[in-house]
Amino acid sequence: MKRIDKYNEHLLEREFASIMADIMLVAEAQTGPNTFEWDLRVPKTEPKKDFNIKDKKEFEVGDTVEFDIEPRKRDFNIKDKKEFEIGDTVEFDIEQKKRLKDYLDFVKSKAKELKGYIGEKDPRSQIDSISVDKMKDLLQKMFDNAPSKEEAMAKAKEYFDRLVFELRALPYEIKRSITKKFVYVFMVFIPLANLMPDSEIKDGALKEIKTEIMSKSKAKQGNSSFDVAQKFVAVEEGGYTDFRRDKGNWTSNHIGEGLLIGTNHGISAPTLIEADILPSSKEGKYFKMCYGSDSNYKGLCGEGSLTFAEQWKKDKKNITRSKDIETKWKKIMENLSYDTALEIFEGQYWNSQNLSLFDNQSIANLLYDGCVNQGPGAMTKALAESAEELGLSIEGEIFSEESIIKLNGLDQEKLFEKIKEKRKAMYENNDRFDDFGEGWLDRLSAIEFGGGENKDIA
Repeated sequence: MKRIDKYNEHLLEREFASIMADIMLVAEAQTGPNTFEWDLRVPKTEPKKDFNIKDKKEFEVGDTVEFDIEPRKRDFNIKDKKEFEIGDTVEFDIEQKKRLKDYLDFVKSKAKELKGYIGEKDPRSQIDSISVDKMKDLLQKMFDNAPSKEEAMAKAKEYFDRLVFELRALPYEIKRSITKKFVYVFMVFIPLANLMPDSEIKDGALKEIKTEIMSKSKAKQGNSSFDVAQKFVAVEEGGYTDFRRDKGNWTSNHIGEGLLIGTNHGISAPTLIEADILPSSKEGKYFKMCYGSDSNYKGLCGEGSLTFAEQWKKDKKNITRSKDIETKWKKIMENLSYDTALEIFEGQYWNSQNLSLFDNQSIANLLYDGCVNQGPGAMTKALAESAEELGLSIEGEIFSEESIIKLNGLDQEKLFEKIKEKRKAMYENNDRFDDFGEGWLDRLSAIEFGGGENKDIA
C-alpha cells in the first residue's frame, strides 16, 4: 500500500507537535493556580504591657498575662502547642489567629474554585478552542491527502494514542477534561470503537470517557432500532457456507487469495478475523488448536483472553503451515454462535455507523443491510452521493452525529429511494452479478419505505 507522501507527512508531524505544545501550555496554566503558599509566621506586635492578675484590669490584644502562683516563669507562644504549667506566661496572640483564619478562608475559596474547574465551569478549564480547531483541520488534511481511508484512520489512531501518552502525567481531572474534548474531534473521522478498542483501554480516564460518550449516544438515539433491522438481515443471511466463488468466504476478500474459511450467520471471513471482540467459551476452545498443549499455547499467545483479531495475528505468526490455519479457522467459523455474530454485527455495522441516530427506521434498515452485504465503504459513498443529489453537501464523516442530524432534515422518502438506486447500481456493476445478481436484487427489493420491516418478518 502506498504510504502518505513523506513531505506531507513531515508537515503533518510539525503541525501535530505545534498543537501538542499549545495543549500543554494551556494544561500547565490550569495546574499553576492550584499551588498554595502558607505563610503562618507570627506577625510583629506592639510592645507588650505586663499585668498581674491581681491588678484586675481589662486586657488588650498582645497583653501578657502573668499567672503569679510560683516565682518562676516560662514563656510560650500559642504556636508551640505545649502543655502550660502553673506560673507560665501565656501570650494570647489573637492577631495570629486572625491571620490563620484568613488563610483558611483563602484555602476554602481555592477549593471551591477547583471544584468549579472539575465541573468545567471555571474559564481556565476550557481548552483553547484554537487547538481543537487546529487538530480538526490537521485530521481533515490527512484524510484528504491519504492514498486510502484505511491509512488515514491508522494515522489518526496513532496521533490519538500519542496525545493520550503526552497527557498521561497531568492531574486526573485535567487529563480527563482535555482528552474528552479531543475524543470528540477524532470521532468525526474515526469511529469510537476503532479509536478506543476495549482491549486497549487501560487508563481509567479513557474508560470513563468512553462509557460516558456511549451512554450519551444511547440517550440521543433517533427512532431506529438494531433489533428491527437485524430481523431482516437474519432472514437473508443463512448458516455456514464455504462456496469458493464467493469472495466473502476468503480471508483476503478476493477469490482464490488468502484462506477459505467460509461465512456463518452472515459474518464473512474478513469480518471474523478483524473482529475486536472476545469469543464464547465454545469458540475460544478452538483457539488452542495447532498449539499442541495448553503450556505451548500460553507460552506463545499469553495467558490472557484474546479477541478474534488478536488470535488471528498470533496464528499467522506462530503456525507455519497455512493449511493448518485454514483448518483451524474453518472450525471456528463453523462453530460461531448467533449471539457472537449479533455482537459483531451490532458493533461493526450498526454502532460504528451511528445508525441508531437516524430518525427513519427504513433508511437505517437500508443502510445497515448495505453495510453487511456491500460494506460500510460502499454505504458511505451511496449516502454521500444521495444527499448531494438532494442538495445537501456533507463535509467530514458522513456517519458522524452532526451529519446524521442534517440527513434527518431531508425528505426521508426521497433519501431512501436515492440510496436504494445507488445500491442497485453497485450490484449491477459488480463483476459477480451474473452469479449472485438475482438474489442481491431480490434482497434489495424486499426493503420498502414505510415501517422499514420486511412484511414477511414483522
